[in-house]
Amino acid sequence: MRAHVAAVLRPLVGGLPRTFWVLWLGTLVNRLGTFILPFLALYLTGERGFTVERAGLVASLYGAGAVVAGPLGGMLADRVGRRLTVAGGLWLG
Repeated sequence: MRAHVAAVLRPLVGGLPRTFWVLWLGTLVNRLGTFILPFLALYLTGERGFTVERAGLVASLYGAGAVVAGPLGGMLADRVGRRLTVAGGLWLG
């Protein structure tokens, strides 16, 4: 079964460069952190005693931060460079 799956997938993705896979893996690891949001709401309501509305507000602040940070990070990268922007973002957050 595994050999069959590999034989089917190899022509589809085998020609992609190593850089693609490094970026893909980095994006995957980065996005795995967003899977915590549904559990955050459960934790806040169950363990911390937040109301459903307050837990929803806390979870939505994550999305609001991403909406603001995306364009802001892009403008900052244009001004000071991508490497410094990424390093600063990792250092701050």
